[in-house]
Amino acid sequence: MKLKSILATMVAGLAISTATHAATYSFTGFFGEPLPPGQTDYTATFSFSTAGYITSDTVILASAMKTCTTHASACASATFYSDAAAAGLAPAHPEWEAIGFTSQYSTSYYYFDAPTFTVDGTHTSVFGVGPGTLTISPSAIPEPSQTILLGAGLPLLFAAFTRRRYPSKR
Repeated sequence: MKLKSILATMVAGLAISTATHAATYSFTGFFGEPLPPGQTDYTATFSFSTAGYITSDTVILASAMKTCTTHASACASATFYSDAAAAGLAPAHPEWEAIGFTSQYSTSYYYFDAPTFTVDGTHTSVFGVGPGTLTISPSAIPEPSQTILLGAGLPLLFAAFTRRRYPSKR
């Protein structure tokens, strides 16, 4: 019985320790690229998940995103600027963060009051080519090293448990 409680405690502790502050970023906004004939919607979107919150200038390529759509051309990337003023995008507003959403032909910029990129919730842009909404939601993902330890440790615990239960006949 003692081994079962130890095993249960280890598994519970591992489950708690494997959760990190991963985040899913989802964006919807007006995209300032000319509309193709017959189109009336300027909306563009993207979403992706990261192993941690974005805390420095970061480029997310379209190939790394779960979804990415624009109304006219293929998505290229989304660049997150943790300090828009330092990046030369908004020198008069050192309190802003920015997203540069790039398609095959153009880039649209959206500005947010800092801190936005590390705060869960829905955030509305304060300035930019048009309105934009960034939603950040937490998600727990296992650390690779913890998963490896679990994979290596469970068979050892099983072997110890079965040895006690069925002692060798010597």
